[in-house]
Amino acid sequence: MERTAIPGSGNPIRALPLPQRMRDFSRRVPCAVVLAGILSAILPGILAPEWLLPRMLLPVLLTLAVLFPLGARETLFKVLLPALAASVSLLLAEHANRNEPAALFADFRPETGIEAELLVTEPSVCGKAAKLPNPSMVRCRLIRARFSPGSSWREVNGTVMASFPKDTPPFSYGDRLRAEGILSFPSGSPVPGAFNYGEYLARRGIRCLFRTAAMPEFKGHETSPYSLLLSGRDLLLGRLLSGMDSESDRALTAALLFGCLQGIDSEGRNDFIRSGTIHILTVSGLHIGMFAGALFFLLAFLPFRAKLLTVPFLTLLYTLATGLQMPAFRAFLMLFCWCVLRAFLLRGSGINSVFMACSLLLLWNPFQVRDAGFQYSFLCVIFLVATAPVASQWVRMAFERDSWRPAKTVSPALFLKRKFLFWLWLSLAGCLTAWAASFALTLFYQGISVPFALPANLLVLPLAWVSFLIFCTAIVPCLVIPQTAEFFSPLLALPSAGIARVCDFFAKLDDFTLTAPPLWSIFAGIAALGILYVASNRKVFLASLGLLLFLMFFWCSGLFSPNAPEIAVLYGGRQETPAFALSLPEYRFSVIANPGDFLSAQSAVTYLKQRGHSRLSMLILSEPGRDFAAGAKYIFPKMNVDTLLLPEFRRSSVHAVEAVERGRRSGTRIVFLKKNGEETVFNSQKIKTFSKNNEFSFDISHFDFNIHIRMLARIDGITEMEFADGRNRWSRKWVFPRRKEQSATLFPLENAAAREERNRIE
Repeated sequence: MERTAIPGSGNPIRALPLPQRMRDFSRRVPCAVVLAGILSAILPGILAPEWLLPRMLLPVLLTLAVLFPLGARETLFKVLLPALAASVSLLLAEHANRNEPAALFADFRPETGIEAELLVTEPSVCGKAAKLPNPSMVRCRLIRARFSPGSSWREVNGTVMASFPKDTPPFSYGDRLRAEGILSFPSGSPVPGAFNYGEYLARRGIRCLFRTAAMPEFKGHETSPYSLLLSGRDLLLGRLLSGMDSESDRALTAALLFGCLQGIDSEGRNDFIRSGTIHILTVSGLHIGMFAGALFFLLAFLPFRAKLLTVPFLTLLYTLATGLQMPAFRAFLMLFCWCVLRAFLLRGSGINSVFMACSLLLLWNPFQVRDAGFQYSFLCVIFLVATAPVASQWVRMAFERDSWRPAKTVSPALFLKRKFLFWLWLSLAGCLTAWAASFALTLFYQGISVPFALPANLLVLPLAWVSFLIFCTAIVPCLVIPQTAEFFSPLLALPSAGIARVCDFFAKLDDFTLTAPPLWSIFAGIAALGILYVASNRKVFLASLGLLLFLMFFWCSGLFSPNAPEIAVLYGGRQETPAFALSLPEYRFSVIANPGDFLSAQSAVTYLKQRGHSRLSMLILSEPGRDFAAGAKYIFPKMNVDTLLLPEFRRSSVHAVEAVERGRRSGTRIVFLKKNGEETVFNSQKIKTFSKNNEFSFDISHFDFNIHIRMLARIDGITEMEFADGRNRWSRKWVFPRRKEQSATLFPLENAAAREERNRIE
């Protein structure tokens, strides 16, 4: 805290008044004040769009609050005008979202059959040169469409996410396609708090999906400067990957260097999530920093100013080649400001550059503030940049004795050892800061604690830097002399293989699934961490540390976890027969039955993970058909399954065959029911299933908990469902009408102890 002396007073030192400290902060970090003005206009409109009064009053109140300490001029340029610009940007974004051309063409109908002409605008497609498959979802511009071959074409010019058959030849950026398919709106998750794909796309200005089962017809290619840049990237990537024998090494190298994730399956991606290293698959500040660092190393022979002006230009080309994602743009903007200021011997503020990048991105797209990636990126970078001077000072204090030694007495080996230890401890401090800053968000969004993220990143990051050093060295030789790729390709495969093995090792140690904590505790934890780093008073430091440890204990101890038994019933959409997920957190027992499609499987897994289940005790399929088993194969990559219970089936039952094959690969116990209604006993579990004439029943017992579930699918599309305990002491009945969109209904249940307590009270 800054202090000033007052002549002639008994206490010669006192703290600066609050208005003066606010003025000093505004001059040191002006973009932080600008960001506050932008958020005051954006947050009310995004979090509570129906509340018009807070949307209008919050910017006004903030302006009045800072008018006296900052003055009229600074308040106008740093608060009022940014808030006005953010309000206009939010209104324009809302208008564009409501009037998205593809959604207007579909007339907001759930599904529409069309013939479409598409232009591929997905930067991650790599063409035939890289020999990588197409992404599962390809961003395209819907140029024009018609409802039938006999109708006239209508200009659309909207953006859609398109899916094509797996055997479709690889696309290139700028390809024009013609295909017949279904234009639909993405379905959101019916489980409260789960990831909503529809909202995720809407925040990026996309409202519709286009899927086709037929091979699209290639109609030409549109050439632009950006498509030429991406064609050069595809050519370079294809040559670098040509000498790699392992498909996993090829996929990981493409993802690490350019963010092309289409070669990595869901199981591999889950390994990166559980090990806490998923950030290396998304082009962000880490990649921009490693690329620029490798360039600084390779261009060390250039003069000082020429090097500082050349590296940002080359880094801009690399950033564009990766698709110019939000984290990459933020990192490039920070690098550009640092290099230009340093080239002209000027000083700048790193934290001010972070706030400037955040302000520009929010003005460009205000809806990004709700993205988990946006929150992760800026929260970690703000903590890293703000704490870097303190961390560097702490590390230098540990080596203070060595700094007093004369340079002539320090041998080269000792000098290298000191440098290595210094950067090792500084990297450890950075990894610890990033892990602590992202811990609360990881727990809230992913439901995992990733305790081994620190050692995993310490091993992965040096390997990633070696990959970028080899990559930057190979760019010019591989483009000019293609034969040199035979030398660089095996070198690139070595660090990629090492990264994959490190992530696989730490991912298999444990799942560490925890219940998502309340939102208020997330804000409290982030605030406590921030106070911990900036506190200059010992009491404040200890108080913030105690609060942070208290919150982490309650997050990891499971005290926030709901222990009451509950069942989630999923119905509607493609799930013609209701599926359900049974959760008994007290016994760590869970069941999923009859997931009929991907959305049902994903929703059931999300629901169980929200309630703290890291494993699925049992997956039950009443019948091997599509309505009961089509979603089963999607559960195994997302959750370990102990037992798969299903009736015997023929090889023609494709979905049941896929579920059994996935289960065997993941080590799941497969149990076949030889006859309908047979009781199966596993230790303390008793399971009996029955299905006949669209009537299905389940009798599930686990210790003192037992439940009877009966479902009847009527001809009119209405489903009757009944819950009862094993002795019919209580019974509940519900009726579910047929719905076009999938829905979820949660029903609390009672175990034996709860029923006895209720009966005693009654």
